[in-house]
Amino acid sequence: MVLKTRFSEDDYAERRGSPRVIDAVGLTVRMLGESRDAAAVPAVGAPARFAGFEQLRTTHPDAVEYILSLESQLGLISRRDDDAKQPESPTHKVSLSLSGIAFSHERMLQPGDRIEIEIVLFPVRSLVQAEATVVSVGGAVEAGRHVGSGKYAARAIFSKLKDDDRVTLDQHIQSILRQL
Repeated sequence: MVLKTRFSEDDYAERRGSPRVIDAVGLTVRMLGESRDAAAVPAVGAPARFAGFEQLRTTHPDAVEYILSLESQLGLISRRDDDAKQPESPTHKVSLSLSGIAFSHERMLQPGDRIEIEIVLFPVRSLVQAEATVVSVGGAVEAGRHVGSGKYAARAIFSKLKDDDRVTLDQHIQSILRQL
């Protein structure tokens, strides 16, 4: 079990300006644009695009409404499948803040790499999704120091984090800090 901690006061008052905690989470990291195992499904509300779509919109608006409804339902099913794939217990020890994350990983990432991150926060299993940019990397010794036993260490700053996910992450971090 990972002890949830806050960095020392010197680390806490660092340049990031937001509290940073060590936490055990479920973590999935992919290169930005790397396909998932599941088939790609349009995002909810994303308009379908195919040859003749605009013409169909003007001549048969009911058909377009139906197509968009189907896309929405497929999006919900896809998200439900993604939720079912969430880990039941933590997979990684990470250093986490509202500005970014440090973690261990089996793949050697490079500074500047753009990645997609899915973080499952325990014990409530809230899912936070973000895009991030790797800002630094380290070897096995660095990986073991703060963030687990993966082969490589990486630090990334969040470049895209939805407001709802930011609120969820902030509440989680504040919850850990209150326990300390």
